[in-house]
Amino acid sequence: MKRLIMVLCLAAVAAAGISCNGEGYNTTYTVETGDQDMRDVAAKVYGNPDCWSIIADENPGVDPFMLQPGQELTVPPRNSPEANCPAPGWMDIYGY
Repeated sequence: MKRLIMVLCLAAVAAAGISCNGEGYNTTYTVETGDQDMRDVAAKVYGNPDCWSIIADENPGVDPFMLQPGQELTVPPRNSPEANCPAPGWMDIYGY
């Protein structure tokens, strides 16, 4: 079962540039140039910048508005109970 979870996790996060840890639950995201704050990271990982506080909760010693390229963040997968991140609504997608 643990192997299946790891495979699913790897498949789900590969496109977002994040990696799974050995547990297969949390992921590690490496901050890239252009990621100004956790809103940018949440937009890439969850597809919704409003979910930035989920990432902030998992990284209590990190300033959510002062990220540095190369910094590693712990990020719960989108489908985990910790994430509870809704997909953006149509108003978000179309800029209303």
